[in-house]
Amino acid sequence: MKINSPHFSHKSDLGAVLLNIRTQAEAERAFRKLAALGGEETEVLVQSMVTRGREVILGGKRDQSFGPIVLFGLGAFSWRP
Repeated sequence: MKINSPHFSHKSDLGAVLLNIRTQAEAERAFRKLAALGGEETEVLVQSMVTRGREVILGGKRDQSFGPIVLFGLGAFSWRP
């Protein structure tokens, strides 16, 4: 479960990503914690847990000084309970 907001760029650094939620009670506590971080109108995204694989970031924009810019990053991750 994580906050779904463009105002939170580095969600995990800010405590806006919560993992390993297994029960309804844990989900309710997690939602309350995220709502406290993001404010009253916080959107929360619930996703299935991925335990291993590759993490990719891709982005692009047209910068006024540099022109077209492309961002690409690749990393491996592994999650252990």
